[in-house]
Amino acid sequence: MAEKTSVKLNIGERFTLLSLLQNFNDFATYKIIQKLKMTLAPDEKEIKAYEFENKYRCPRVKYDEDGQGIQCEYEEFGKVAPKCPVHSTEKKPIFCVPTGFMRWNSGMATVEKEIWFGPKAKSLIVETLTKLNDEKKLTTDMDISLYIKFVESEKEEDEEED
Repeated sequence: MAEKTSVKLNIGERFTLLSLLQNFNDFATYKIIQKLKMTLAPDEKEIKAYEFENKYRCPRVKYDEDGQGIQCEYEEFGKVAPKCPVHSTEKKPIFCVPTGFMRWNSGMATVEKEIWFGPKAKSLIVETLTKLNDEKKLTTDMDISLYIKFVESEKEEDEEED
């Protein structure tokens, strides 16, 4: 059986890695990526502990006489989509839509979880991060942290073997 390795990742790194992993063309790689995504995603116990909330925004756009759209600025964090207090009526509620942003209990930000990777999953992560680095697309602290934990640590392991 292939040797597995582990890396300790905080929730921000896990979400970043989830967003970086793309579906691949062949079925075997697809299965590995899906399993990896399930491992990285928070479980029910973590969801409760992290107290995740999504950011929602009113979807209404008003157009001025020049045809320029003006987006309603009502935004709110919550566990469920709120009604826009500006545009909702009793007869026609307007629910806000997710913006793609999320927040969680700040006390949990540095909590790390040991994530186990098979050799193929780890090589896909290293390949993805290396490509992003070569394209100068490592733009956030989380991207760089992942690069250090996966790519730089692998380089150090290779140097130790030599």
